[in-house]
Amino acid sequence: MNVPGGPRDFPAAMPPPPPAAPPQWGEGLPPHLVYPWDPPDKQPGAPPAPPRRRFPFVRVFLLVLLVAIVAVVARLLVFMAAVSTVPLWSAHFWPFAGGREANVLVLGYGGQGHDGAYLTDSLVLLHSDLPSAKTAEISIPRDLWVQVPPDSGRYAKINSAYAYGRASANDDPAAGGQLATLKVGQVTGL
Repeated sequence: MNVPGGPRDFPAAMPPPPPAAPPQWGEGLPPHLVYPWDPPDKQPGAPPAPPRRRFPFVRVFLLVLLVAIVAVVARLLVFMAAVSTVPLWSAHFWPFAGGREANVLVLGYGGQGHDGAYLTDSLVLLHSDLPSAKTAEISIPRDLWVQVPPDSGRYAKINSAYAYGRASANDDPAAGGQLATLKVGQVTGL
């Protein structure tokens, strides 16, 4: 029973209130509050800071790739110019050209700054039977005695044919290669 002014009936147990979240720094402050130690771009009236630029990895990668491709193509062109002046179309299109064999003479020489700069100390003849796809590698001895120039009665080592042909045509590498090819062809019959 409730008597006025007397004790009241309260519920047996009330749950405690949830704990309050800890206050966050700056909570309750005005949103555009500026302190003197803030950076200049946060000061009132300052222009907004430019967006931060990221390092252009993709552009750098593409630039490096482009430089590498140009270098490889340039090196390939220089190599192809030094290797041969005669196209090997018949070797690539032998069914249409009627050729059944391909012969390639590989010459190695020391070059400028080397004693005997254009003496071909390495002579290798590569012979390929195109229909059967069989190849043979024939090493030509550099000390083989042949007539240089052809049919002159003068004999010299076969490794001097390239140097003689090049020198007799005003330092033309194609003329040296043709003379060396002629002499190896006479020796081997290919």
